[in-house]
Amino acid sequence: MKLLFENWRKYLNEQNSKLGSKNQYVDVDSNSQLGSEVEDDVVELVKTAYQKIGGFPGLETTSGLKNSMTNYYLMDFDDDPEPDVGMLYYDAGDNKKASAVVHDGSKEARKIAPATMKSLLSKPGYWVEVSDAPAHILINKMGMKPVTDPELVKYLVNFGGKRDTELEWLGDTDTNKIGGSGWYKRKHKNGTIIKTVIGNISRDMFPEVK
Repeated sequence: MKLLFENWRKYLNEQNSKLGSKNQYVDVDSNSQLGSEVEDDVVELVKTAYQKIGGFPGLETTSGLKNSMTNYYLMDFDDDPEPDVGMLYYDAGDNKKASAVVHDGSKEARKIAPATMKSLLSKPGYWVEVSDAPAHILINKMGMKPVTDPELVKYLVNFGGKRDTELEWLGDTDTNKIGGSGWYKRKHKNGTIIKTVIGNISRDMFPEVK
């Protein structure tokens, strides 16, 4: 009877989630049927998560979202069927660049967001460029290490030579209070930004890196 009840509860949870499951991450291909079914929800998560810092324009329409991201790494944990928290990334084979952490604005979703980042970025081949609060969370709260190989970072950030960001390696820097030794400066729009790469990625994944 207990097993029957647990199976029935699992069935109900699956029926009440667009992702097909509650309380676990689902990696959604943006070009799949499921991707189409949740893309409006993902756009709303982007708008909610980034509204206080001026938004994330490239991801705030369904067309922009699908042009920029191949996958949505999502979780649905509450009573409604929509996803509540996630991380969006572009899959280029061995090189998977994450770009946005999204949530529905609830206290619980914002609390889960750091663990969501760590869950995805701990997988081989996944990485993200970060600074400020996200870098502080990943390095000092989640215990993740910046990538400290300058040539590998340049390869990743410049998309294997497909763009020139005028990246200047800084290594250790006292221009922030976060710590770590994988910092660099690169051009961004009309100015420059200081960032670091964090993820489970190494030089041996890219033999072409000199």
